[in-house]
Amino acid sequence: MDEIKTPCLLYDEQCPLCKRFAQSLQRIHLKTKIHYYSIYNEEVYKQLPFLNKDEVFDEVHLVLAANKSAVLRGSHAVQFLASENPAVKKFAWLIESEMGQKAMDVFYTGLNKCRKTL
Repeated sequence: MDEIKTPCLLYDEQCPLCKRFAQSLQRIHLKTKIHYYSIYNEEVYKQLPFLNKDEVFDEVHLVLAANKSAVLRGSHAVQFLASENPAVKKFAWLIESEMGQKAMDVFYTGLNKCRKTL
């Protein structure tokens, strides 16, 4: 039984879009080292019992630390990951603005609908 390390991104390895997203993130330099785990890995739910499996299957989860209050979901997880890329720092004001957050929500919602149809 391997230890589940945080911060970690939980992704759907059976979804081509999700798998590609995780692979792309692994190739870029982020300020924080992120660990990647499949949502089908039962060990995740044993070691992080505060996670709701149905919710994890419904949208992307980024677990920053091994406690319930340190979980980012959906577009909030994507915003965090974008802010961790030094190349995105120039555009941080776009992401952090109210309009930027709404745009990220719309973008994520569309991608999540696409994922569910796949």
